[in-house]
Amino acid sequence: MEIINRTPFQAKNTLLQDINGRDQLVVAVKATFTINDDGSLSIADEQCQVNMENEFSGEPDSSSMIQECEATLPKLSTDVIVNGSVWGGAGVTQLNAGIRIGDLKNVCRVFGKRRWVKNLGRTSISDPESFEKISLVYENSFGGVDISHEDSSRHEMDHRNPVGCSFVAKKSSLSCEEIRVPCIEDPSQLLSSFGDRPSPVGFGFLPPLWQPRLSFAGTYDQQWQDERAPQLPEDFNQQFYNSANPKLISSRYFRGGELVELVNIGKLRQQRFELPRIDLEIVNVSSAKKRTVLKAKLNTVFIEPDESRVSLLWKATEDVYQKVHKLWFTRIMANV
Repeated sequence: MEIINRTPFQAKNTLLQDINGRDQLVVAVKATFTINDDGSLSIADEQCQVNMENEFSGEPDSSSMIQECEATLPKLSTDVIVNGSVWGGAGVTQLNAGIRIGDLKNVCRVFGKRRWVKNLGRTSISDPESFEKISLVYENSFGGVDISHEDSSRHEMDHRNPVGCSFVAKKSSLSCEEIRVPCIEDPSQLLSSFGDRPSPVGFGFLPPLWQPRLSFAGTYDQQWQDERAPQLPEDFNQQFYNSANPKLISSRYFRGGELVELVNIGKLRQQRFELPRIDLEIVNVSSAKKRTVLKAKLNTVFIEPDESRVSLLWKATEDVYQKVHKLWFTRIMANV
């Protein structure tokens, strides 16, 4: 269906089915802003596209998800994603870094390169080296897969972060010298001994097959195959669409005006700005000249401090069951 987009932003509409198999027209609007040094925001010359698929930094089963598919049904509340780095410098071996936005806060401690060291039968972590730049990706956080044992039944995975490091199976054949120590940790759950299993720290997207996101996907058993497929299972929870780290999933939809505070993420030691207040008007027009005004809700705030950029994604839906053929166009306007 045609979109008449009278905003400077990107927009797409997608026809999807809800859990009951009813057609839903989902309209996504994505606005990209430049973060200026004084904390003000300006509309970016280059607007980021609405993503139509999940994107990974490498192979999907062994790397972080760097972009999510935005052609989905709406989230239940606003996600916050931070894709950036912590910058050190000469003599800097560790730093605390984090973000506070609205009702959310996520903090980590970033270390330079460290190693597991075994001395007199005791395993400990070496002092960190100085570092120039460390990316806040899940590969640098606790987690991983251990398939070192010759017996495959002894293989284990940290389903919260399969691409991380320092995870060891209970019956592992790895020596401590073979295990990489995380660069990113939770200051309240620092690694203290070999075999610890703290919560992974992250600021990026959780892929669909990672926990706890997977727990909301529902049950795909023989009963589902016989009675509901290809519709979603009855126990599917729409919280599955929220893909941020649990600490960065709001309890509500942001409305704009929320203060964002970044500490030691990006080249500036501290950065503060407010989310823009954007009033979107989204109207579907049908062949009967009926106008349906849709309410847009802010689904995702995607912050890229290294690029001095922030993108906001709104979604609006209309139930168009048995009337898809009557739809003419969607018109989008914005009070910027």
